[in-house]
Amino acid sequence: MRHDAGVRPERSPVRLRLLHVFGGPFPTVQGTQALVATTCRLLAAAGHDVHLLCYAHSAFEREEPFAVHRIPDVPSFTCERSGPAWRKIALDVSLAAACRRLTSRLRPDAIHAHHYEALFAAALADPLRRTPRVLHLHALMEPELYMYFRPAFSRVARALGRRIDADAPHLADRVLTLDAATRAALASSGFPERRIRIASIPASPPPGCAPVADLAVRPGDRPRAVYAGNLDTYQGIEVLLAAFSTAPSLREALDLDIVTASDARGLEAEISRLGLAGCVRVSPHGSVRDAWIAVAGADVAVVPRSAPGGFPVKLVNALSAGVATIADSAIAVPLEHGVDAWLVDMRSAEELAAGLLALASSRELRDRLARGALLAARRLHDPARYVAAIEETYAALT
Repeated sequence: MRHDAGVRPERSPVRLRLLHVFGGPFPTVQGTQALVATTCRLLAAAGHDVHLLCYAHSAFEREEPFAVHRIPDVPSFTCERSGPAWRKIALDVSLAAACRRLTSRLRPDAIHAHHYEALFAAALADPLRRTPRVLHLHALMEPELYMYFRPAFSRVARALGRRIDADAPHLADRVLTLDAATRAALASSGFPERRIRIASIPASPPPGCAPVADLAVRPGDRPRAVYAGNLDTYQGIEVLLAAFSTAPSLREALDLDIVTASDARGLEAEISRLGLAGCVRVSPHGSVRDAWIAVAGADVAVVPRSAPGGFPVKLVNALSAGVATIADSAIAVPLEHGVDAWLVDMRSAEELAAGLLALASSRELRDRLARGALLAARRLHDPARYVAAIEETYAALT
């Protein structure tokens, strides 16, 4: 799902020219691209001159209140999945060349690199660091990179991810993280803590989507849970299916919709193999509005990710949609169990099944958590505070 800005921040007294760099397709429905769009949109609304440099391709066309610059479509590349790919090396070299040209032409006050690929491109484009750089760290590599490789290579991939997390941030002058855990991890690896700022993901419905109170919940005999997102290994879909597979009472109490833009053929085969076709179904993601309504109209939003190293955008989406949410206790650290969300150890299929069954069995609990979700979104993920954190980081540079 996309996560967009619905609140206009106060206009900054100092107008900056900013070059945001992202090594990926834009726009798409993935959470990373959503946060890139939200960040650029909020900063443009605050009065800054915002430019975004990205790959040539996108999932759909959309007008933006900021300038979008694209690298040439050579070599041709249309993949929207996250993770490493050999062809991305050529694309990121092209990204660096385009960054160099844009930096020379625009003369930005700062380069804002979204994740490591963009930071490497910015460093190649300006090795003498004439333009200050901010790294917007969406996720750590050590807990995630190995999941894109076969088990035989996982140890090497973990070590490589750990080395990237330790060394790459030093190519930036300042770092923005999404949560305190990532900030602590960077500081423990040697990056100066005073140069790290937390900018919690801003919460608001996508433009044009109805407030949650105006959405008609689809009637049904049983409560309905929804997961909306990609099917990469780190998202925890395997444990979600295991929860339904190992708990017959859950299969009788709750339906699950998995809403995704990923290739779901393997997932559908696994659902059939486990005998879950009667209670678990896969639905196409559709438009941003379709995905938002799927979550906002559900009884329960499920965020099964337990992999550390980042804060899920889909968790913020669920909170801001005002839906009773179940998430991992180690990731959703700022949230209070039973008040803001229902928190479990997502590594345990049995604990997840018990949590889902508790939510399915109590309308009062779901209503209470839905109210708590909205309050938590406003308290912890305020767009104005997000912009202020970024602007203060820019001020330290300029």
